[in-house]
Amino acid sequence: MWLGNTQTGQRRVTTLIGLGLGLGLDLLMLTLSYAQALERQPTRYPASNYVLYCAGCHGLSAQGVAHRIPNLHQSLPLLLSSKAGREFVLAVPGVAHSGLDDQHLLEVLNYLLSDINSESHHDFPAFTLAELQRKRSEPVQNVRQARAHILAATAAGAALIDY
Repeated sequence: MWLGNTQTGQRRVTTLIGLGLGLGLDLLMLTLSYAQALERQPTRYPASNYVLYCAGCHGLSAQGVAHRIPNLHQSLPLLLSSKAGREFVLAVPGVAHSGLDDQHLLEVLNYLLSDINSESHHDFPAFTLAELQRKRSEPVQNVRQARAHILAATAAGAALIDY
């Protein structure tokens, strides 16, 4: 019997209830974060704007969600290694349709770029406002297909094509 003896059964039920409450609270916090991002004005701090406008999907540490949302620490260095990848980053729906104006979005992107450069020992150039405005106005229609095509051109990128 799944519940087993009374003490074991009570522990299992308590564990299930705890897991359910934990997941419910996580969902509530994501919903509240999203609602707050919709209501708030951008701050003058790129890190805060990342939390308000990007972390709801990509996570506070930009780790993403396996098989659903890219880990920016893994995918950005690969994407930024090519012109097509760099343009893709500026045209994905999360960037193209961000609630941030161009200047604040540029600051967030360059904040992420600075982290990626220091972690990966690359020296990718900062995004420019003109570059962002040009590509943001042409959002990628099929993100999965475009991303897979760009990453397939790199040996390391082939392992990241699963979403």
